[in-house]
Amino acid sequence: MGSIYRRQQTPYYWACWRDAQGREHRASTRCRDRRGAQAFLRREEGKAAEGVPVVRGAPLFDLIERWTRQIQPHSAPRYLDTIGMYIRAHIAPFFGDIPVTDVTAESVGGYARHRLQQKVQPQTVNKELITIRRLLAFCEEVGAIQHVPRIRAIRVVKKPAWHLLTDEQVDAFLDALPPKLRPYFTVAAFTGMRRDELWHVRWMDVDLDKRNVHVRPY
Repeated sequence: MGSIYRRQQTPYYWACWRDAQGREHRASTRCRDRRGAQAFLRREEGKAAEGVPVVRGAPLFDLIERWTRQIQPHSAPRYLDTIGMYIRAHIAPFFGDIPVTDVTAESVGGYARHRLQQKVQPQTVNKELITIRRLLAFCEEVGAIQHVPRIRAIRVVKKPAWHLLTDEQVDAFLDALPPKLRPYFTVAAFTGMRRDELWHVRWMDVDLDKRNVHVRPY
């Protein structure tokens, strides 16, 4: 674990850390504030950790940290935020701090079933499976596993297409309604407004001359 400290006759913090071979390094952080100096130290320690060989069957959590550190300079911030959310909220808690060699096709399939039971959309589960596959590909690259297990995507069933009513069907539907409900469903049919939007319509929102209805946030 490295440290930061002050030196006389300089306004900057200095940092001290050890590399993968145990050699000690000292350097000026070129930062006057402690937070910036700590960020400098974390970067240097991360660079030093890249030289540490990965042991076969290393803990999955350690490899997650290493993988995200490797892809960070080459990935868009939005992508990093997305996979970070997948990992922190779902992947890491499910697999825990287990050896990466214990992450098999069966266990990944169990993860997918678990997420589907939580009523997560198959498209989202498939994105999380892609994240797991890329993580395991990195594990294979650094020698933590022998090969990436086969991960099957979830079959996405297409939703049935919408069948819109014809003008004649809309007229027949409105004619069959009680008079007090007819204005409500007429506005719904010809504007596409949602229920809560309709409930919040006031006369001030209606312009009969321009045939417009202003939808307000609720």
